[in-house]
This record gives sequence, C-alpha cells and structure tokens, in this order.
Amino acid sequence: MKKLISIALVALMAAGGAVSANAAVKQNKDYQILSSKITTKNNTISIYTYNMKNTGRPMGLKSVSSEKYKSRYIDCPNEPLYPFGYGLSYTTFEYSDIHPSSVIAEEGDTLQFSVNVTNTGNVDGEEVVQLYIRDMKGSVTRPVKELKGFKKIMIKAGESRKVTFNLSPEDLSFTRKDMTWGQEKGEYKLWIGGDSNANLEASFTIK
Repeated sequence: MKKLISIALVALMAAGGAVSANAAVKQNKDYQILSSKITTKNNTISIYTYNMKNTGRPMGLKSVSSEKYKSRYIDCPNEPLYPFGYGLSYTTFEYSDIHPSSVIAEEGDTLQFSVNVTNTGNVDGEEVVQLYIRDMKGSVTRPVKELKGFKKIMIKAGESRKVTFNLSPEDLSFTRKDMTWGQEKGEYKLWIGGDSNANLEASFTIK
C-alpha cells in the first residue's frame, strides 16, 4: 500500500497536482514521509540535495563579474518543493529545547541529544523525528547535512514527548584523506526536526 501511495504521489506531482497529491496521501494513511525530494518544476532535476557537498559558489553574490560563478538554476529555486523526509499528518508538531549531554567531547565519546516534541494539533498523531549533523571542517569535503538518526513516535493531542538520540563515534566517522576510517577533531553542527529542512540547531566540538 505504501509503495502504491508513493507512486501515486510522484505521478500527481509530476502532473502538477500538488494539492491532489497531498489530499490523496492524507486520505490513505496516518503518516508517511518522503524517502526522496520532489522538484519545484516539471522536467527538472533538482541540483540541491540535503546531503550535497559545499560547492564553494555561494548564491546571492551581487557583483556582475561573479554571475558566472554560480551553482543554481536561472528560472527556478535550487530547493525542492518537498524536502527529503517531508511527511503529511492530520496534526502538527513543534520542536523545542535541544539539550546536549556535553558541548565538548573527546574522540571516542558518545554524545546524547534530547529534544521536546509537542503535538500542537487537535488529534493524536505520529511524527518521525530526524537528526542531522554537519562536520564543519574535515580533511576531505563533507556534506552540508547528514541524516544520523530518526525515531517514529506517537504523541497525543496537546501533549509533549522528550526524544533522545545517541551520537556515537561511528556516526561521526568517514573515509579520511589518508583513506582510513574514523572521526576527526573539530566543530560540528546538529539539527533535529521533521525533515531535512530542520532548523532547530545545536553545536558541539570534538577535541
């Protein structure tokens, strides 16, 4: 059923039926999230992905000479219409109060992050809480965001739940410049929310 709903959603979106697609999903499920993004326009492939590498060509430069140094479409936004992890529900959720176990840790330590999630709607509902990180400076280029954890929870209308994630050394590891696998010291950013556009942010440092 979920596969059929996903196929129907993509087909409707491709035909420009955003509202119809939303309605179709709401009528057939309690909660479902996208495992991919959906582009803003038909017949385009979005150059933006939540886990892309930093291009080094920032948008919004004002000088005329910099216009050729851009990584964006001319006639539509880079951002997808619906981001990775986006989902529909009968209710709404609000995120608040990211609390880290520590903002400074040693290599090999496991960090813990908690967040409060509140059902601000009028009906009970399920939410997929997602955790993303960014290594701000690595020995090789690092993604601007990486999904490192998710939990599906049920929250009754008007109630809140505390959701906790453990971030292990393995979660921070990658293939480094010398081709070994492991984590590196430095600064990291972390986001928790309902999709890859999550903006509730925290930071920590590995020493």
